[in-house]
Amino acid sequence: AALRIRWLLGDSRAGQQVYTMPDSTFTRQNKRINLYRLPNTVRLPATNPVLIRALVVAADPANCSGEQEVLLRLSLPPAPQAAFAVSGGFCLGDTLLLRRTGNAPVQGTTWQWDAGTGTVQRGDSLALVYPQAGNYRIRHWAVTPGGCPGDTAFSTLEIRSNPQAAFGVQGSLCTGSPLLLTDSSQGSITRRIWQVEGLPADSSSSLKQVSFSTAGSYRIRLQVRDNNNCLSPVSEQQLRINPRPRAGFTLPSFCLRDATAIFDNTTQPGSGDATRFSWLWRYGTTGTDSSLDRTGTFRYSATGNYPVTLIATSGTGCADTV
Repeated sequence: AALRIRWLLGDSRAGQQVYTMPDSTFTRQNKRINLYRLPNTVRLPATNPVLIRALVVAADPANCSGEQEVLLRLSLPPAPQAAFAVSGGFCLGDTLLLRRTGNAPVQGTTWQWDAGTGTVQRGDSLALVYPQAGNYRIRHWAVTPGGCPGDTAFSTLEIRSNPQAAFGVQGSLCTGSPLLLTDSSQGSITRRIWQVEGLPADSSSSLKQVSFSTAGSYRIRLQVRDNNNCLSPVSEQQLRINPRPRAGFTLPSFCLRDATAIFDNTTQPGSGDATRFSWLWRYGTTGTDSSLDRTGTFRYSATGNYPVTLIATSGTGCADTV
């Protein structure tokens, strides 16, 4: 006949009493085995081993009367202790590594993570990149093969925003002209990394002066790092450096009695159509003596020495004076 068991969970008969009938029965090695399942969750004493008393009562008292007491000593392994370490960067876009440091006395224990993103993952470690800046609460716990949970470890991480690099360019985009690069980045900037094509990278101040001797296209990059050690994306500009013309003219052989002094323009354009150039002549007298023609002409009224200058300006705004 099936047996009814009265469980006394504790150190004495005053412990918790739960009555159960067999939940199922099966045979193993020619022995009938009854499986008893407690109807609800029972918290066992904290002592180890745990003492469990079972009073076995016959289901049919006519066949067997009385009770038989069975003492069970159940040795339970300690529960897993959850703990973890965090390494890597704490800036947006950095890879963060979560690594368990807790112990798992029971073989086959699985470790689970909730990194604050709403997804539960398993493993001894977890590498992740957060999609946006903010505070994330990390939860880490263990589950034994029997489904017993261990304790849970918590930590809140702050993922910081990256600074935004930006810069301006002041000056004439011509060969030989000094250009001033001005950092206009946002954030508490502690370091700047300038990369100018054709020049070695450096970490100078918020102002940087450069000059190019050869016309062409040059790429300028800036990255900045803030007081949280977060690195910005690269800010980049492509500069077109235009050639500067080489102004020149010939002095005439001129006497006062001659009607007009003629100055032949020998300017060499750097590139482009010479007709796009503009000219400014100054003939060295005290009056209004300028002209805008390609060839300079002027009538002097007195003998003497006169400083003559020519300013040649290209269509891209590059000028030279002679």
